[in-house]
Amino acid sequence: AAAANNGNIDFGSCKPPTIRFGLNIDGRKETAFEVVNKDSFSQSSAQNGNIIVRALCDQLRDRCKAPKATQDLCIPAAAAFAAQPDKTGAQADAFNKVFGITTNFKEIQPRDNQGNPIGAPPAQGGNNGNNNQQQNNNNQQQGNNNNNNNNNQPAAPPAAANNGNIDFGSCKPPTIRFGLNIDGRKETAFEVVNKDSFSQSSAQNGNIIVRALCDQLRDRCKAPKATQDLCIPAAAAFAAQPDKTGAQADAFNKVFGITTNFKEIQPRDNQGNPI
Repeated sequence: AAAANNGNIDFGSCKPPTIRFGLNIDGRKETAFEVVNKDSFSQSSAQNGNIIVRALCDQLRDRCKAPKATQDLCIPAAAAFAAQPDKTGAQADAFNKVFGITTNFKEIQPRDNQGNPIGAPPAQGGNNGNNNQQQNNNNQQQGNNNNNNNNNQPAAPPAAANNGNIDFGSCKPPTIRFGLNIDGRKETAFEVVNKDSFSQSSAQNGNIIVRALCDQLRDRCKAPKATQDLCIPAAAAFAAQPDKTGAQADAFNKVFGITTNFKEIQPRDNQGNPI
């Protein structure tokens, strides 16, 4: 989704969910991610930025009481994060951009836990060791990025784990179905398969289903954190496929070790016409 102007996004009782990437965070030798607005969000730093993404999105809902439109931005934001090279500042920039926040952490040289550079220096990185401090002035910038986020196409979905090795807590797998004649609809739509485990009505916008399944894996199913964390690559895989197609359901399901073939179903509009 295109980033709204930050001034138009309602974060509830919180400040924007900005992510910082840099050195010297919590005494680490390696580059890491952290929450900027710690008076709004509670999460320790991490080298795995997915931990920060998940915490911010959970707290936007539970602590900040942000409206659903803002919560729903977490899906394209997580997808944008996942689309960038792992453990780089570009991931933070991409996430922030969806929420209308302009940062430039991509110029910071990633480093390992011995402080050694990882990979080639960033293209514009002249003073990378100090850039994490300079970015403090950028965190409150308000972006006019409305036309740019469509370029943040997520990476291809990761290989599926074996379903038998994934612990879904008290629930069955979070499988998404795509098809016709769902709840009397003329258009193709998405729905939850295991309705005895997950409660969510069908939707033409599959992001609604993705968000509901991932929320309920945590809150209702009490799935372990490792399973909850699969929601980030699963949402990215979903977003990487053509919109409102069965390929989106297949890609999401695959991350959870579920093989489906909904991509062969012809998408149709609300008059039943092929799209």
